[in-house]
Amino acid sequence: MSSIIEQLYLGNVRPDSFLYSDDSSLNEAIKHKGKCMEELTAKLDVTAKELFNNYCNAQADVDDITQYGTFTYALKLGALLMVEILTGNDTIFFGSESNNK
Repeated sequence: MSSIIEQLYLGNVRPDSFLYSDDSSLNEAIKHKGKCMEELTAKLDVTAKELFNNYCNAQADVDDITQYGTFTYALKLGALLMVEILTGNDTIFFGSESNNK
């Protein structure tokens, strides 16, 4: 069996592809968002639709950046937790913060 790092590298482990059931609250929210989007865009003129599309693209960029930041922070935090557990060293700190006890 190969390592989790190898599986992650090969794309066999995809932390960004968590699956939700068809009746999940996420899927319901997506359907509601789509319905609202259709109703809103039907009421906009061409200029407003373009502006709204630009806004949606900018929001997607913001979401991508923050999701990446959250993912990398959580991954590093998880790694530090494992190091502390495996080494028994409770003086390990994250970033520039230190353990002032």
